[in-house]
Amino acid sequence: MNALFEVALKIAPALAYVGIGYVAKRYTALKQRSVANFLFYALIPLIVFKGAAFSDISKFAGIAAASFAFGCACAFAAYPLRTIFQGAVRPGMLMCLFSCFNIGWFGIPVVLATLGEEAARVMTALYVGGTLYGNTIGYVLASATAPKFLAVLRKLLAIPALHGFLLAVALQSFPATLNGISSSSLASSVLGLAAFLTSLCGMGLVGMSIVGVKAKADLSAVLKLLGFRIALTSVLAALVVVLSQALGVGTNLDRRIFLLLPCLPIAANLLVFVSKAEEESRFVGLALFASTLASFLILPLGFLLL
Repeated sequence: MNALFEVALKIAPALAYVGIGYVAKRYTALKQRSVANFLFYALIPLIVFKGAAFSDISKFAGIAAASFAFGCACAFAAYPLRTIFQGAVRPGMLMCLFSCFNIGWFGIPVVLATLGEEAARVMTALYVGGTLYGNTIGYVLASATAPKFLAVLRKLLAIPALHGFLLAVALQSFPATLNGISSSSLASSVLGLAAFLTSLCGMGLVGMSIVGVKAKADLSAVLKLLGFRIALTSVLAALVVVLSQALGVGTNLDRRIFLLLPCLPIAANLLVFVSKAEEESRFVGLALFASTLASFLILPLGFLLL
């Protein structure tokens, strides 16, 4: 019980940020898209740069690749379930609901608050792989009409987090520059502020997304989907961890953080890709909301068990 209380204390600031986001959306003129753009184009690239630049770059890339492969595996695992949810959601969107995780807005802030900066670096690498998956395979699956190759390529090349990662890779060849950045009080202050603002804005966005949600979809079908999602992704994550142990790849911390992926909510940006059918829009909206609430209950248990 004491351990659970300690986890609750660590996660309390993140929960407070959710409340701040809810109040801001409900009672002020602050736009949800503005906060999301600030995160996507400014804060997350800085966090990715910091995580990659001051880590073993091959290890960072390996974790990102594992995250990408995990997304693919989750999508394949969801495909046989398409008949169960037929009529509520398209097969491609169903596969995205299983394979796209809210790592940037939810996973990084919560892990940073509870397990510290080193664990957040692992989650950041997972975010890079997840966002590469989401903007390529996920984008194709979620789109109502199949996008052209050039459109997918443009979307991939426009990812700010990828730019942050590539800059970190480039600077690995200039250790003096990296040492200068790490020893600079100004750079440390900027990166520290970026970490704080990522937590505030990321969890604030979760609170903003709650405003206006109405449970008009089939709640039993949504709960069934979340049950399948947690079960299947947990099995797949466990298989990845067992394989990494057998191959001697990664550290215990890497594996612990990877096992938290099934506890994370569905990526909120999937709402952009819902079809014009009102039923699918309601279903996906309720699934996002319910998965977020479930994550607040499941994650503390995940921290204790892992």
